[in-house]
Amino acid sequence: YPLEDSLPEQKIQKFLRELHTEFFTHYWINDIQYKYRCDIFIPSTKTIIECDGDYFHGNPKFYSELNQRQIEQKKRDEIRTKELQEKGYRVIRLFEHEINKIEINDFEKIIK
Repeated sequence: YPLEDSLPEQKIQKFLRELHTEFFTHYWINDIQYKYRCDIFIPSTKTIIECDGDYFHGNPKFYSELNQRQIEQKKRDEIRTKELQEKGYRVIRLFEHEINKIEINDFEKIIK
């Protein structure tokens, strides 16, 4: 697992601190089949924020044809999101290019 948070993760964490929102990074989600460490977890609202890299997660805005790794990652993302929602989590997935452009006011609307 990465030793450092990505720049998009750091930006979202900064916004959450500015909004005085308690959160945990790289929080283990164990109660689903494909358990994993989510990027950001907000316990008060049971919200998971995933900061998806455009390349690795196959952002269709930039990659019309996906390679095998991107296809497999997208399938895992879809399965995890569905399982998490079935367990009562709110899942927010943001692509890297969205995070790069977003301002705190827009982000606040997304998480509220």
